[in-house]
Amino acid sequence: MNDFRRIMKHHSNSLPALGYGIPTLTQEILKLIESLRSSLAKNAMMTLTEMCQELKKQLDPELETILSKLIKKGADTNTFISEEVKKALIAICQNCSEGRIISVLLNLSGLKAVASKANVCLCMETVIEAQEVRFAQVRDYDKAIVCLGNYLLDGALEVRNAAKKAFSVLVANAMNRADIEKILQRGMSELNYSKAVAVIEKMVSEQGGTNTAYMNQTQPLMRTTMKKPTLLKKTTTIRESESKKANEELQEETKQQAPLGQTQVMATGEKSKGKTATKLAFFKEGAEFDLLPNYFTQAENNGNALIFDE
Repeated sequence: MNDFRRIMKHHSNSLPALGYGIPTLTQEILKLIESLRSSLAKNAMMTLTEMCQELKKQLDPELETILSKLIKKGADTNTFISEEVKKALIAICQNCSEGRIISVLLNLSGLKAVASKANVCLCMETVIEAQEVRFAQVRDYDKAIVCLGNYLLDGALEVRNAAKKAFSVLVANAMNRADIEKILQRGMSELNYSKAVAVIEKMVSEQGGTNTAYMNQTQPLMRTTMKKPTLLKKTTTIRESESKKANEELQEETKQQAPLGQTQVMATGEKSKGKTATKLAFFKEGAEFDLLPNYFTQAENNGNALIFDE
């Protein structure tokens, strides 16, 4: 097994010279996956992962056999095996033909095991993430969305969480939410459709409702509309320069009018002084004159400061 992995890694083009075709090699590796020895089964799945990474779409004729074997093997309670199954499934969905993968997954969606359903959701999520906006061009993509919608209402929590993750990737990277709801409405009953839409709405609200696919489609329009603010920048700079000139002219006028302001202040000071003198003169004529003799004599000597209002 290790020798075959070395050949696969460094001399993948020389495999036909060994006299074994890809179907024969695949069948032998899948037999080892069923081994009761966990280390041997894990090594076989690692070999299958490397085959997918090197051969890519050359494994398309064997996809149905490989996916059915791995998804059923994923129901193993040993986490040592189930984690390696997930790695192999992700490698297959990233390197093989997406249309063929979706058709095989739809055939396997009727499995009853919880782990098998969760692995189907994982494969669909990987395909959606790899294709992004191009997912809408994949064959039977609408059936895959309906399948995920049914998994949203599954009785097992693990399956519902896996379906939610797939839908979050779908809404964020691949399709608009309105298009997804139209597909679900066509493929689901009215009751299940309303439940699925409620789950999706709650999920999107928790994640902030971002849709990068929609944003990527609207980026060219945003770029064209962003040309207009250049005119606004010019007008704002002109207005700023005009306001700056107006401020400078206002400062110069205030400097020129400064002596006039000082005289006005002095005049108001003299007026207040006259009012105080009037008040003091009033007290001088009254009975309180004897209390402040020195102050009133000084006021009399000032002369003009005393103004009497009749």
